Amino acid sequence: MNRQVPNINIVNNMPPEKGIFQIIVLITTVIIYVATVNLIFQMAGGTIPIYAPGTLVVALLGYVLGTYLYSKIYE
Repeated sequence: MNRQVPNINIVNNMPPEKGIFQIIVLITTVIIYVATVNLIFQMAGGTIPIYAPGTLVVALLGYVLGTYLYSKIYE
């Protein structure tokens, strides 16, 4: 018997939703920023554990970066 196996694409090549992509880039940008600023404060002798001035501005930039990257990669 000669059976034919149906061709099933296991990998889904659809792009992620734009909003989800933007939020992922925003969160990643903020985490990297806060970690970097806290590392710099620790090296400078700061004692405040989680303080990052300008986090809101960086979050906005992360959102804009997410929009830009999505349009360049998926559109």
